[in-house]
Amino acid sequence: MMKTKRIVIDTNVIVSALTFSESTTMQVFREAKEKGVILISSEILSKLIDVLSRQKFGSLSFYSLIK
Repeated sequence: MMKTKRIVIDTNVIVSALTFSESTTMQVFREAKEKGVILISSEILSKLIDVLSRQKFGSLSFYSLIK
Protein backbone atom coordinates (compact mmCIF):
# COMPACT_ATOMS: atom_id res chain seq x y z
CA MET A 1 0.00 0.00 0.00
CA MET A 2 1.35 3.39 -1.01
CA LYS A 3 1.39 6.12 1.62
CA THR A 4 -0.05 9.50 0.73
CA LYS A 5 2.50 12.29 0.94
CA ARG A 6 1.65 14.88 3.56
CA ILE A 7 2.95 18.32 2.67
CA VAL A 8 3.07 21.47 4.80
CA ILE A 9 3.27 24.76 2.93
CA ASP A 10 4.29 28.00 4.62
CA THR A 11 2.18 31.16 4.52
CA ASN A 12 4.74 32.95 2.35
CA VAL A 13 4.54 30.24 -0.31
CA ILE A 14 0.74 30.39 -0.37
CA VAL A 15 0.69 34.19 -0.64
CA SER A 16 3.34 34.14 -3.36
CA ALA A 17 1.42 31.49 -5.30
CA LEU A 18 -1.74 33.61 -5.10
CA THR A 19 0.10 36.77 -6.11
CA PHE A 20 2.04 35.34 -9.05
CA SER A 21 0.01 32.68 -10.85
CA GLU A 22 2.87 31.61 -13.13
CA SER A 23 5.57 31.64 -10.45
CA THR A 24 7.74 28.80 -9.23
CA THR A 25 5.84 28.88 -5.95
CA MET A 26 2.55 28.33 -7.79
CA GLN A 27 4.12 25.40 -9.62
CA VAL A 28 5.27 23.98 -6.28
CA PHE A 29 1.79 24.42 -4.82
CA ARG A 30 0.11 22.75 -7.82
CA GLU A 31 2.53 19.83 -7.72
CA ALA A 32 2.00 19.41 -3.98
CA LYS A 33 -1.77 19.45 -4.50
CA GLU A 34 -1.53 16.80 -7.24
CA LYS A 35 0.90 14.48 -5.47
CA GLY A 36 -0.21 14.60 -1.87
CA VAL A 37 -2.32 16.11 0.85
CA ILE A 38 -1.53 19.67 1.84
CA LEU A 39 -1.60 20.17 5.59
CA ILE A 40 -2.12 23.59 7.09
CA SER A 41 -1.76 24.12 10.81
CA SER A 42 -4.08 26.42 12.70
CA GLU A 43 -1.14 28.80 13.17
CA ILE A 44 -0.45 28.96 9.42
CA LEU A 45 -4.15 29.39 8.66
CA SER A 46 -4.44 32.18 11.22
CA LYS A 47 -1.43 33.96 9.73
CA LEU A 48 -2.77 33.46 6.21
CA ILE A 49 -6.13 34.98 7.15
CA ASP A 50 -4.30 37.91 8.74
CA VAL A 51 -2.11 38.50 5.68
CA LEU A 52 -4.90 38.13 3.12
CA SER A 53 -7.15 40.52 5.05
CA ARG A 54 -4.66 43.34 4.47
CA GLN A 55 -5.80 45.93 1.96
CA LYS A 56 -3.08 45.19 -0.60
CA PHE A 57 -4.30 41.58 -0.86
CA GLY A 58 -7.98 42.47 -1.09
CA SER A 59 -8.72 40.54 -4.27
CA LEU A 60 -6.78 37.36 -3.45
CA SER A 61 -8.70 34.27 -2.42
CA PHE A 62 -7.11 31.26 -0.77
CA TYR A 63 -10.18 29.25 -1.74
CA SER A 64 -9.45 29.79 -5.44
CA LEU A 65 -6.06 28.19 -4.87
CA ILE A 66 -7.31 25.06 -3.14
CA LYS A 67 -10.36 24.26 -5.28
